Amino acid sequence: MQSTAKDTDLMQDTKLFFDILRMLISFLSRPCEAFIRYRFGERYFSPFPVIVTAIIINLFVIFQTATNPITGEPVTPLGVMIFSALFVAASIYHRLVITTGNYKGSYEVYSYSSGNSWNIWYRIFKHDSFLNRLFPFFVNRVAEPVFVWVVGIGFYMIDPLVGGFIQISAVALLAQEAITYRYRRMEYLDMKDAKLAAQYNSNMEKMFNQKPKASGKNSSITPHEVSPA
Repeated sequence: MQSTAKDTDLMQDTKLFFDILRMLISFLSRPCEAFIRYRFGERYFSPFPVIVTAIIINLFVIFQTATNPITGEPVTPLGVMIFSALFVAASIYHRLVITTGNYKGSYEVYSYSSGNSWNIWYRIFKHDSFLNRLFPFFVNRVAEPVFVWVVGIGFYMIDPLVGGFIQISAVALLAQEAITYRYRRMEYLDMKDAKLAAQYNSNMEKMFNQKPKASGKNSSITPHEVSPA
């Protein structure tokens, strides 16, 4: 019933692995998140990850030998540079929102939050009872990555470098949301296990502290009867 020290170490190592994996993937997913979400956590959109992401975007120009699928002409890195500049501008805006909110004392957001989805998603799915129950998991894990992927396809016809990077960002967003869901599920299960363990310990304590019956016989309660289902 009780978790061993080995189990605890394994859970901690698993969480550390997920944290590192989420951090690495976020460098690729953050460019699209900057445009499709708002109200980010202060740590998620801190200067360091923004700078690293901007560098990664500009490094994408190593594929500048690509050609435009419509004109057949070589693609210049100008599009990637513009996209990078727009990402930095959006990041500065989000940082200003965070800083202003902290100054006013009205910005109560989880510091590692990857942002809230556009309100338009609420209006789209509020009429469907099934999808409305799945919100925000459906939007974060399915709708937004697919939307970014479709946008990437459109940009690819104009600039393969920008469009290709947006599609990569969409895949990274899909992976990050899957990892985030798995991480939150693990936290929920850990909390549930701790609750059951506390209940089991409480029942065992009651059993051992129970006074013998008048007949002098011990209680017939067994640990299996008091352990949680």
